[in-house]
Formats: sequence, C-alpha cells, structure tokens
Amino acid sequence: DWKFSNRTEYLIPSLLRAHELEELNGPSMCFDFSKGILPTGLYSRVVCLCASYSGRLDSEMPRLSQQSSLFWFGKHVCFKMHEGESRIVITVRDDSSASFVLVVLRSIFRKVNDAMSESTSWDLSVSDKSGQYVRINDLENRSRVLHPWFVKPEYPKLSKLHVLERFDSSAFQQI
Repeated sequence: DWKFSNRTEYLIPSLLRAHELEELNGPSMCFDFSKGILPTGLYSRVVCLCASYSGRLDSEMPRLSQQSSLFWFGKHVCFKMHEGESRIVITVRDDSSASFVLVVLRSIFRKVNDAMSESTSWDLSVSDKSGQYVRINDLENRSRVLHPWFVKPEYPKLSKLHVLERFDSSAFQQI
C-alpha cells in the first residue's frame, strides 16, 4: 500500500524510472552480498517494506528511482538506499538517526530474507569516523564503530518504533 495520498495506490518498484536523487553526507552502512549473490527482487522488497513503514508514520513521501530511494521515518529520520551490483548501501542524513536506521533496516532485511524461498547471507559493515567500512558481523569490531551506530536513538518518540521485531512481512511475500 502507498499511504502517501488519499486514494488507493500501490508501489511497483520494477516500474520506477532511473533518475538522480540528492546525496546525503552522513554515515553509511553496507549490506554486502559479494560472497554469495544479491537475490533478484530483494532490493524491491526492501523498498516496499520501507515505504510501507514510512507511510505508517508522519513522514515525507519517499523519493524513489530505479536503483536509489530516499526515505523518511517520521519527521527527523532520513536515509538514502542505493542498490549496487552486489551490495545495498544505506546513507543516513546525520549521526543522530544512524542507530535507529541500523535497527530498522537490519530487521527489514531479516524479515525479507525469511520470506524469500532461498535464504541468502550478507556481511554488514558500517562506516567508522574516518569513513572506512568496518564489518560488524564480528562483535570485536563493534567497539571501533560505537558512535553513531550503537547508541540509543536521540528521538524519544521513535523508541516505540523498535517493535519491528514483530513486523509482519507476510503481506509482502508475493512482491
């Protein structure tokens, strides 16, 4: 469902056109599928779930193109998602929303993976203070990148949104 207008509309990612979206200069995280394969349709499913989740909040309408999308979760959390050849990179607008976006996107990726017929794996990396990517699959690397990724979100209104662990992705299995 597309909840950003008064009429019933649906998002069909395969029909999106290619165009440039604004660049964000905040920290980035990367879901890297280079050790396996980035499944066809995974990016589209994630886009649909992000749009659906965004539509439940008081958010700006997403800006979508073929391989990039700009989303808002509420009024303060903004991020850009871009699909590359074997990875999906998410860049947040600023440090204050990085940990929230990390929690939500990891949950969405897990839910999409659970819903797909073939399970896939990825390496998750986040940018450190110098802009270099650090794998966070290994717990010992988390101390290198604590800020801004592993801190409590600064938006008290958003803390209730962490109920994504109970997020029902069954409606999106046919996407």
